[in-house]
Amino acid sequence: MTGLGVLLPLIVTFIAGPLSKGDNTQVTGINSEVLKSSHNITERAAECPEDLHREGEFCCQLCPPGTRKDTGCTTDRGKPGCVPCPEGEEYTDKAHYSSKCRRCRICDGEQGLEVEKNCTQIQNTQCRCKSNFFCDIPPCEHCNPCDT
Repeated sequence: MTGLGVLLPLIVTFIAGPLSKGDNTQVTGINSEVLKSSHNITERAAECPEDLHREGEFCCQLCPPGTRKDTGCTTDRGKPGCVPCPEGEEYTDKAHYSSKCRRCRICDGEQGLEVEKNCTQIQNTQCRCKSNFFCDIPPCEHCNPCDT
């Protein structure tokens, strides 16, 4: 028991030593400053106005609806190369910075659907239920036949 009585204060002193206020303040102060400065750089690098997209070091304009990005911008606030989506096959309905258009929806006749409005470069296909079919819960993925 006497051995433990001697060792315990030594162990507590050893563990508490590196955690003393003087040592901790200095290390924490250095680390905090480094973290603050690197955090601020990261924030500045990531910030672009809402209508622009970060591309490397530049804030780039967005492609308009009906197009997709073909090439990135090469200057700050520059325009990317945008090309039209294939008419009747793909579309984009919002300004964006994607290199892909979205595929147009197919109205599946086997599911009781038919085209209400064809797909354009800026709007997806709109489907409706065929004659003598109804939709339980919109948006309709399939329509049920009416009982006759």
